[in-house]
Amino acid sequence: MKIRITGILLLITTLLSCLLVGCSSGSEEDVELVSSSTRSAVTLNFYIVTDESTTEEAKNAMQKAFNEVCESKYTTHVEFVFCTADEYQAELNAKYDRIEEIKALEEAEAKRQKEIAKSLKKAGITTLKQKTTTSGTTVPETMKDTIGMTVLKYPALLDTQLDILLITDRDMFANYVDNNRLTNITSNVNGNNKILKTYINDTLLNNAKYGGAWYGVPNNRIIGDYTYLLVNKEMAEKYYFTEESFTDFASCDTLIEYIAQNENIAPVLSFADFPTLRYWSDDGDRTILATVYNTNSEIGYDTPASVVNVLATSGYDAHMKQMFKYKEKGYFAADPANCKEFGVGIVSGNYQLRNQYEEDYYTIVLDYPRLEEEFTFSSMLAVSSYTKNLDRAMEIITDLNTETELRNILQYGVEGTHYEIDENLSDADKNITVIKKLNNDYSMKLEHTGNMFMAYYEEGMDTS
Repeated sequence: MKIRITGILLLITTLLSCLLVGCSSGSEEDVELVSSSTRSAVTLNFYIVTDESTTEEAKNAMQKAFNEVCESKYTTHVEFVFCTADEYQAELNAKYDRIEEIKALEEAEAKRQKEIAKSLKKAGITTLKQKTTTSGTTVPETMKDTIGMTVLKYPALLDTQLDILLITDRDMFANYVDNNRLTNITSNVNGNNKILKTYINDTLLNNAKYGGAWYGVPNNRIIGDYTYLLVNKEMAEKYYFTEESFTDFASCDTLIEYIAQNENIAPVLSFADFPTLRYWSDDGDRTILATVYNTNSEIGYDTPASVVNVLATSGYDAHMKQMFKYKEKGYFAADPANCKEFGVGIVSGNYQLRNQYEEDYYTIVLDYPRLEEEFTFSSMLAVSSYTKNLDRAMEIITDLNTETELRNILQYGVEGTHYEIDENLSDADKNITVIKKLNNDYSMKLEHTGNMFMAYYEEGMDTS
């Protein structure tokens, strides 16, 4: 019994020593050692839009940095196809056309071979079929690197392979879905990749459905603008008004008149149109026809908008009369953009805009951001129906919308080469990292490369 135990201990000691030697040897280069995992090495391609200033050297550097993380994390290698905005859809369409042409030829050849086999069988001629066997396990393919280390070998892309792509508008999206060029990813979003629901705005994600199914993941980003009614707190208190006194622009009329008669500030910041109205004209100018929304309403691609006569819209007539009255009386600020103090104003901007005013003004929301269909489909990551591996493609898309490392590499390139962290503007306590670009050799549009809220702030962005 003692001999058996001693033998087992010796075996364990030997194995541990081998493992320790293996971990301590090798080069400083980042290489991926083959593990006991049966997760196979997969190569995907990724079609993305870049600015014209992006150089080939920068593209290669970014791809290398991206894959150092992606290969280690997912055993997936990604080859990027960069296109400028003006060439992107044409390049992508050409790729789809080439794949479909090859597929058609393959199907025709398969059909021809089937007919030949049928003819031979009918003639009593038999052919031998090659016998194949499988063990039921996947063994990763390996190769030796320059110093003799065993590393995973990533397969070459197929001519008929198209994996991850960026959707840039509604027509492109609908065309690809209708022509079976995108994969239905509903089961993924509801299953293995359901974490996307936590990181992407509910309204944005739900409006990205087409025929009740998901064919793409919208990159999470700021949705539209708020419209705020600003009321000077000091003036309101001086004339015995509370915040609850103000619900819309019309309710400010008495205060505006008090300010005009007794104060040395602009009573009204500037002329502002009826807040929840969208005119039906090509250039956005006023017309008799418009759509009027409820304050909190949101519109998606499958929600038809009703057209109304603006003069029959409740509150519109009173609002416009009030505005033109103030214009005639000269109540507007001479230079609204640089006006330091005013009585009442209507302004539009993102949620953070209120931070500029809330210390001195009541900020009352007149209209919330509205999700319109063109916005929804202007930046989505989708998986082609010709993908080599749907699950791996969805892992990459999910990572870009829920994690920071790959997201920032794709957006900004390589730290120290294309950007550096600005320690003076960054705030670790608030989880704010601000970067300063070192050059324009690598330049991407923030909303095209994943969840914009997972990316670093670029110098000059609002971090409030």
